[in-house]
Amino acid sequence: MPQLIQKEHYIYAFSKDNKEALRVAAGSQVTLETYDCFKNQIESENARYHAIGLSQTNPATGPVYIKGAELGDVLKAVSIRFY
Repeated sequence: MPQLIQKEHYIYAFSKDNKEALRVAAGSQVTLETYDCFKNQIESENARYHAIGLSQTNPATGPVYIKGAELGDVLKAVSIRFY
């Protein structure tokens, strides 16, 4: 069964200093919940651009620490689902 990282575990900048949201072994399956690029601030087609907090754009879920991963290793996306 895949391990889950909920969207509340997000970062705005990639850094080696970010604390991992999950630690897994190589070969594990992980499910990531994500926000949209505006952190779900747009709730209707009537939303105004000036009402969007631009400091909350492009959140990324994670990070995930993969035990045994080495420089140059590649992650494989098994499936992507939108709800």
